[in-house]
Formats: sequence, C-alpha cells, structure tokens
Amino acid sequence: MELKTITEQFPPLPVDELVTGINNFPQYNIAMKKEFLAKLIKNHPLLSVNWGKGSSYYRARYMGNDASPIDHVSKILCPPKEIRSYGRIDSDEYEILYTASSKNTALNELKTYNNSFGYYAIATFCIYDSIKVLPIGELSHTQITGRGMFLGNQSQSIIKFINACNPDEVTRLLITDKFLSDSLMSDDYNITSYVANCIFEKKSDISVIAYPSKQFSGGINFAIKNNMIWNHFGINAVRYAQIRHLACGYFEERNTRHVKGITQRGKLIWDENHADDQYYACPLEPLWTPGQSI
Repeated sequence: MELKTITEQFPPLPVDELVTGINNFPQYNIAMKKEFLAKLIKNHPLLSVNWGKGSSYYRARYMGNDASPIDHVSKILCPPKEIRSYGRIDSDEYEILYTASSKNTALNELKTYNNSFGYYAIATFCIYDSIKVLPIGELSHTQITGRGMFLGNQSQSIIKFINACNPDEVTRLLITDKFLSDSLMSDDYNITSYVANCIFEKKSDISVIAYPSKQFSGGINFAIKNNMIWNHFGINAVRYAQIRHLACGYFEERNTRHVKGITQRGKLIWDENHADDQYYACPLEPLWTPGQSI
C-alpha cells in the first residue's frame, strides 16, 4: 500500500481561502483572528520530536539590588498565579516555565539591558527523561535553509517528506507553517497564547514548545508545561551573581555564588568555598527534583 504524503494526510486550506485569510488578518477582530488560526492549526501537521536526556536549559530572574542570595528553589520557578504575569505561551489553561538554550539567551529574554550591575539568580535544568517538543516553524525553516533550527542532521528526512508532496499543496503547507510561526512570535500575547493553546489541545502529549529568541539571535526558548517539568527535568545548578550587560547581548558577571545542595523541602545551601568564582561549576548530583533529598 502506498503511503500518503504529508499534504494528503493533512490537506492545507484552499489557496484562495489561505491567502485571503492571511492578507486580511491584520484587519480582523480578535474573534475572527482566533477562528482563522484554529482552522489552520486543525489542518496543519504539528511536527514534534522526542528530545533526549542530557540537554540543559537555563532560567534567569532579575533580583534588583538584593545582595542576599535567594533561599528557596521556588524563587527560580514559576511565580504563584496571583502575582505572575502572562508571557508569550502561558494562559489560564496552561502555566508555563520559560527556559532558554544558554545563559546569555536567558539573560537577554529578561530585557534588563542595564550597563550597571544588578543581581540575578540563574538555574540550570537538565533533561533526565526524554520529552516531546514541538519546534514551531521547523518545516518552513528547513525548506528555506536546508537545515532545521532544532532537528540538525535529521533535517534531510523532513526535506524528503516535503519533496514527496504535490508542489502546489506543499506551497500552501509551508505558507501555513510560516504564518503560524510568525503568529506565535508576534507581539500580541492574546494571539501567541491562543496559538499555543490550540497546539496543546490538538496534541496533548506535547510538553514543550520551542521557538527562536527575539532578544538574542540564534538563541532558542523552551516553554515547558509547568505540570510536566519534574517528570522530565531536574535542577542541575543554581548561581547568584552581579551581572551587567556589555553590548550585543553579552554580559559581565562578578561576585558569583553557587548552590552546593538543595534540601528535600527546597531550601538552597550555598557554597562558601567558591564565592566570587564565576567560572567554577557546581553541578548537583543527582539532579534535584521535589522530594529529592541531599
């Protein structure tokens, strides 16, 4: 039996409906925008990948002029619902922990471009069990550049899938993929969170949406469902330091403190022997998860 192509399994919208909807999208009211986006996502193949263990991601918090290191792991996690502000992906339905592919990306995402030193807490999360990730816009990015932002050497398989499709159908597929990616990256968080909601509702097994950083070129953000974090991630390290932005998204760090352990209740134990050493690494072994005692 001949296997169906991607576009045969997930037929894109007819070209006139697709192009008219995209061109008129800026003039639509919010209800019409959501209706059009929901229709696109319903018909679009959501490419997800199993992300293996061992990868590390960073989360930073700006602590102002407070020289005292944070004392509990909760202060680097999602804030309580009553005080949290909504970001690009989270909503009333889905609470999200935002992490980034590098320390620099995490710091840039805070958008505190201050040339004077301030205090920051930075935690490193490491994957210990594979997790399903949706890299937004990966189809169109792979077709344009020949290599996905996330898939790396597996990109050739995607190109083969694309090339097997009817040319007219694949054009509509790629237009849809690019538009959904652009919508998730827009500045209107009503739209971005709605796109994310539709994705999570369509594929409930997706725990992470990965998307490129708008603040630091080449950086990747991992938006993780908060209720899935400890099933796949553990904390690998925590540091507290004075940091200032230099230029072009790069930073200077000083007066660095490192956590050497975390109690079962989440209290942070700071290492007094390597204070001020920004290059010292203090990985936690095993990774810390709630209930994990030192």
